[in-house]
Formats: sequence, C-alpha cells, structure tokens
Amino acid sequence: MKKVSILYIDDERLNLLAFEAVFRRDYTVYCAASAEEGFACLNDNSVDYIFCDQRMPKMCGSEFFRRVKNTHPEVHCCILSGYIQDISIKAVINEGIIDKAFEKPLNLHSLEKYIRETHQYEADKLRN
Repeated sequence: MKKVSILYIDDERLNLLAFEAVFRRDYTVYCAASAEEGFACLNDNSVDYIFCDQRMPKMCGSEFFRRVKNTHPEVHCCILSGYIQDISIKAVINEGIIDKAFEKPLNLHSLEKYIRETHQYEADKLRN
C-alpha cells in the first residue's frame, strides 16, 4: 500500500524541519521553502495533501492554491496561518479551493488527525 504523501510549504526553515520530523515516519513528506519550490515538487511527485503557509514572500498561500487547483483538483489543500480570519483565506474556503485553514502556531496532532480522518473517509468511499 502506498504511503500518503504530504507537501508542506513554509518560508520558515524551523517549521519545515519540525513538520518533517513529526510526519516522516508515517508519511512521505516533501518540504518547500516557497511557492515556486512547491510547484516544482508537484511537477516531480504525486501528492495527496498540501499544507501551505498563507504569508510568504512573492506568493501567498491562497494564490498558490488558486493555481494548484487548476492542475491538481484531487489534492487536499489546507492553509496555515496566524491570521485565519484573513479575507483572502475566507474567500478560498468559500470557493472550495481549500479544504481547511489551520491556525498557527500549529497543533501537529490536529493536522495528523485531519489526514487520518480524510484518508479513512476516502478509503471507505472506495469500498462502498
């Protein structure tokens, strides 16, 4: 059985290291320090989930996901932000571009629970 794959995008290196340390055992984890690196990773790898910081240099998470959904509509997309009430985050939620917004500082256990539950839901759908 193929491991679930996750792309985590954040311009803060310590966040990337922490995320990878927590999730690498149970999942295939790809990390990117910018939206550009995230696009490159998507071109080279099959990804099931993307978690992306909202506030990054050059391109914010909501803009990144607007572009991703055109080419990878099946991927679960979630924004991470200290400002989840931001109007651009609300817009991408309302438009169905992202599945969920997680507040920073991150509770990595809630991310893991989200992955486990959505993956189980999809597995159950396939069986029925």
